[in-house]
Amino acid sequence: MNKGQSLVVQFAIFFLIGFAVYLLVSGFFSFQTDLYKQDIIDSSVNLTASQISSAIVALVEGCKGCDQANMTLNLKNFTANYPLEITFNSSGFTLFVPVVEKTFQSSIHGLNSYLAIIESSVLSTRPINLTFDKTQNKLGAE
Repeated sequence: MNKGQSLVVQFAIFFLIGFAVYLLVSGFFSFQTDLYKQDIIDSSVNLTASQISSAIVALVEGCKGCDQANMTLNLKNFTANYPLEITFNSSGFTLFVPVVEKTFQSSIHGLNSYLAIIESSVLSTRPINLTFDKTQNKLGAE
């Protein structure tokens, strides 16, 4: 092997080593980004569920002499920049992040055994109108 071929082989080996290190480091940072993204999604979904639950508790306990109470809830926070699908059912409500398929179930702090919740589905991108009928203990969302 003469000197020219030796330099080409040496260049190819160093290039492959450098490329392997680049792939390793970029893979590590990609994994860290995905891990942080999941943590942010979990925290944001829990925070949004708490916000909705506290709004429902405030609506139910807010007006003692009223037969019907209404509240508009604007959810400004998105989950890692993804909108949420909120489904109200007899067991409380479910938050669903469609892009990453993350689901969180909430029983509204045990009020689901006291309330008759009207089944509905809303998106977090629009204002959520909560309606509570105290005569029939019905909670609805639209």
